[in-house]
Amino acid sequence: MKLYAYGGVCSECPENTYPALLSAIKQGYDAICAEVGITQDGIPVLIPKDTDVSKYTLNELRSLDVGASFSPKFKGISVMMLEDAVRLVKDAGKELSIYIESSLAEKICEFLSDCDADISISCNDADALDKIYSKLPMVKLSYVGQAIPQNIPAEQLTVWVNIFELNEKTAHAVKSTGAKLGVMLCKEYSELEKAEKLGADALATRGQIKPIKNRGVLADMHTHSQNSHDAKFPVCEMCDAEMAAGVKIMAVTDHCDVFMCCDDNDLDIYSNLVCSYNETRDSQKSVGDGCRLLTGVEIGEGFWFPEHTKKVLGLVEYDVVVGSVHAVKSRLTEGKTGMQRAFSQIAWQDVSEKEIGEFFDLYFDDVLRCVSEQDIDIMAHLGCVKGYILRKKGLNFDLHPYEAKIRRILETIIRRGIAMEISASPKKDLGIIYPDEWIIKTYREMGGYLITVSTDAHHPKKAGENLRETAEMLKEMGFRNIFYFENRICHQCTL
Repeated sequence: MKLYAYGGVCSECPENTYPALLSAIKQGYDAICAEVGITQDGIPVLIPKDTDVSKYTLNELRSLDVGASFSPKFKGISVMMLEDAVRLVKDAGKELSIYIESSLAEKICEFLSDCDADISISCNDADALDKIYSKLPMVKLSYVGQAIPQNIPAEQLTVWVNIFELNEKTAHAVKSTGAKLGVMLCKEYSELEKAEKLGADALATRGQIKPIKNRGVLADMHTHSQNSHDAKFPVCEMCDAEMAAGVKIMAVTDHCDVFMCCDDNDLDIYSNLVCSYNETRDSQKSVGDGCRLLTGVEIGEGFWFPEHTKKVLGLVEYDVVVGSVHAVKSRLTEGKTGMQRAFSQIAWQDVSEKEIGEFFDLYFDDVLRCVSEQDIDIMAHLGCVKGYILRKKGLNFDLHPYEAKIRRILETIIRRGIAMEISASPKKDLGIIYPDEWIIKTYREMGGYLITVSTDAHHPKKAGENLRETAEMLKEMGFRNIFYFENRICHQCTL
């Protein structure tokens, strides 16, 4: 069964844009479905979400930012010409399926008359498909609707059925004609299994269902080296420990706690990140094929200091950007900024449960700001304050009273294509992981699937710790993949 990325991987990127198509190619989809329109001056383009391209000339469209509303990560993305999409997909050896309105049939035929790429045309109008077939008799065609076109050879036709309409009767009605059966738009693997059982030839997803890739590979997406203020081990030494634990992919995400620069303006928060990047790149040469080393950064509280954060993101080209909250503006953290101390430095044994509750209110507010405002790929260790409280006070603080705030955080990361990190290492020392298991289950129930696993290791003894056990736990919960980022593009490792 062929797997189509509808709109590209638009659950992680802006729909029908270059990043969405490129992600589909990198993740291994067989084909890409893209909606196509015609500009006011007659140029075929991919249609970004909520954009009527017919009202604009191509130059006007190019001035629109169609990525920022999805996430700051995609700020500045502009509309993609169909010509460029065809070239991108052809060079990757994939199929491009373009969906058009019936009124555009003639113009699309003109565009495709000399095209030698692997392209199919989809439409919900049988008469329009007949016209396309009469002009382009060799092109593959797809129909979205109930009445199956009669004038097109069945071997050239795919009939698409919505997953909620798929049953034995509809499957038989399509397959008995000799046409291929396509199923759209699937979000759950149970829907994939249903489609396979009923003999579907193709399945379209917005990105929630992935091709099988990197089965069983462990990726630790959050580690630290001697380039972090609280770690002292070289990248190579950390990597040796990761490989000994069976890890094949490792991201070096050294600290940038932006709040540290504000009470002491002379503190350099930039040089160590360039050193981290260079050391990681150099270490890859000595590590060879044993482990893939990825460059990254962990930005703490970047939303409070956007200019510093912007400079950090412009220093080098990271593979992954991790967002975190290590401090909040609270009486417990003092300082001119209200954030001189990280919450790891608070004497929690002397803090009342009432004050802890108030602190968590502030913490979850800041996490929401982080995932709403920052340019990040991963939200790190949600709820990790619990670990410090448990270690110093012996209290496993209940986070259920904050479920409404946590759900808003989860809704935001799902909508913006941000991955949720599972911190595995605390399990050995504290018997817990970050976030709580009930939060992970809630995330999945809400439709979340982008999961990274990490140790947040600052010492070789912690490198790779409990990753495999955490991956097995996620598999038991119903997750099918864990993920890593390279060149800030998401890649899957099948569990």
